[in-house]
Amino acid sequence: MPLGGFRGLGTLARGNEAGFGLTLAITGARTMEEVQWALQGRGVRYVVVPSWDPFFDEFARRYLVKEHSNRVSFFVKELRRWHLPAWLRPMAYHAPLIPGLADASALVFEMVDEQSPAVAGSRLAEFLIETGRLGEVAEIEETLRKLPGDLGALTARAQLQAARADEAGFSQAIEMLRTRLVNQAERYLPWDRR
Repeated sequence: MPLGGFRGLGTLARGNEAGFGLTLAITGARTMEEVQWALQGRGVRYVVVPSWDPFFDEFARRYLVKEHSNRVSFFVKELRRWHLPAWLRPMAYHAPLIPGLADASALVFEMVDEQSPAVAGSRLAEFLIETGRLGEVAEIEETLRKLPGDLGALTARAQLQAARADEAGFSQAIEMLRTRLVNQAERYLPWDRR
């Protein structure tokens, strides 16, 4: 069903019972593999979690039988904690300023081919920087630190240091990058990371 010019799987539009049912299955899935299978099976390209729609928080109470009414969405909970599967890429989305919706936001993710930990980590770090979520980078920064030989991870670490105005950390990361670039390490990066 159309949603902002795009076809939407989880809309409540009349005639979209199958899509809505699949949305419930995705929301209620217990593993990332179940979610991935369902999304790929329908050709989904983007996952959007809007702050103004309580569907993901209230789906169990509203749509499941009473003994399951206290369930939370494993998938959405993991997305909100930035525990992303290797097949999802976060995309920065800045909501337009609309009176009455000043605090509105949306998490937007693109379905992609499986990413390496370095590529996934650097993309997430850059997303968190771009969206001003510096307080949420500690876990991903630790992941990037464990990948000292990867040019993309080093670049993301340099960007984190610059965003924090950590001159010493930034200088150290830049020096490590220079060393790697002398050896033409960038040729091993995915095209969009170069």
